Amino acid sequence: ADLSRYCWFMSYIPRHFLPVVWIGMCAASRNGYLPSRRLLTRLAGAALALSVLVLSNDIHQLVFVYQTETAAEYLNEYRNGLGYYLSLTWSFSLIVAGLVLLLRRQMARRERLQLLYAGILAAFLLAYQVTYMLNVLPVVDLDIPTTVALLYLLFSLAAQRERFLGASWLTLPILQDSPYAVAVFDGAGQLRYRNEVMAAALPDLDQAAAVDRLLSADGPETDIRVGRRVFKRHDSHVPAGQVVLLEDITEIRDLETRLQQTRARLIDVNTMLARQFGDVSALASRLEQERYARQWDQLFRDKLKNARQSLASIDPDQPDDVLRQALRAVRLRLFICQHRLRLIIRSLEEHPELPASLVARYATGLVKDGRRVGLDGVATARAHGMLPPDVLPLLVETIDRLCLASFAWPGTSLVLHLESDQDNMTLTACLALENGSLTGSGSILDEALLRQVHAAAGQASQNDEEDCLRVQLSWNREEGAR
Repeated sequence: ADLSRYCWFMSYIPRHFLPVVWIGMCAASRNGYLPSRRLLTRLAGAALALSVLVLSNDIHQLVFVYQTETAAEYLNEYRNGLGYYLSLTWSFSLIVAGLVLLLRRQMARRERLQLLYAGILAAFLLAYQVTYMLNVLPVVDLDIPTTVALLYLLFSLAAQRERFLGASWLTLPILQDSPYAVAVFDGAGQLRYRNEVMAAALPDLDQAAAVDRLLSADGPETDIRVGRRVFKRHDSHVPAGQVVLLEDITEIRDLETRLQQTRARLIDVNTMLARQFGDVSALASRLEQERYARQWDQLFRDKLKNARQSLASIDPDQPDDVLRQALRAVRLRLFICQHRLRLIIRSLEEHPELPASLVARYATGLVKDGRRVGLDGVATARAHGMLPPDVLPLLVETIDRLCLASFAWPGTSLVLHLESDQDNMTLTACLALENGSLTGSGSILDEALLRQVHAAAGQASQNDEEDCLRVQLSWNREEGAR
């Protein structure tokens, strides 16, 4: 209720100040200049005093006398006081004074029409005020600010048509103070208006040649360069002419130029980085290839060294059957070296993508040649997918140890099976005697080999079962990737 009441009070502020503006416009139209500053100050002071009187009505009730003690009913239960009639007299007296100033000079037809519009507006306001004071309900029920605003809008449209008191929408602050350059041309292409920004941007626009160049440009939304400044043109066609608006986009175009230059430099840097990345990738691939080759070279040298040591450790004075068995063991180690060399060549050709079939071929080839020296074994495989480079040496080393262990224990049979797919890889070996198991045979997988298997995210086990010694190595590719 308080907010509604004070909004009602505030609607009286323009009622007090607009008549002061009106009297100033009328005086300027008649005399060519505004009234004196002293007079305008006094009129504005009186309007301010009346506004304060209305806003403080709850204290003194000089403008509206409330007929109830309930604040929520103040808007409905009141009567007009002395201050209200003083405000009314102030407003209409200044309106009448302004009309008198206009009537006291010679007027042309247009000026008489202008005065007619002003008189009609004043008559409407006076009639509305009288009916409101007489408590005519259809008028009282109207929203006062909305009614006044509608009447003022109609008056403004009529005044614009006849340029009342020199009024023009083109002289409004929205165009005068606009950051855009604005020019208005009539249907014949003559310049009718330009704001200060347009005058500064195109100072020669008042010449016919400059107007022709501007209007005959490629079209709207084209760039116009004036010295170092760049403007973007926007056109608006109306029945009576054309409006041209120039938007200063110098900073935008400079920013676009700098962005294009930066983009070009970034492209050059990206090309250089891509080239360097390719060089780094190739270098890393070569380094990895060299590391892998050195690893296999060292393993191959160890195998040759073991074969030489085994050969050197043979005593020629031993019985023939023992000597032949020792020579067969040396020959098995040479078979291992031979198949190792083949595996190295193939793996270096396939690196870094190593197919699981390399291990299968190695195991079957080694067991097949081992039979020539007395190895009792068989190797089967179902190998699919790829192997990580670090896993292949561990599998081959385990196969070598299993073959040597089976050969070292006479009467032992070896069964190797390799199972590999896209997710898992498992090598299973069984060592068994014809008439029993190898219980208490010791560990084929030593601690060093177990640590390497675990470091490669694999699992290894050796179990003495009822019918055989079971050795198993397994890898899961997802766990290895993590």
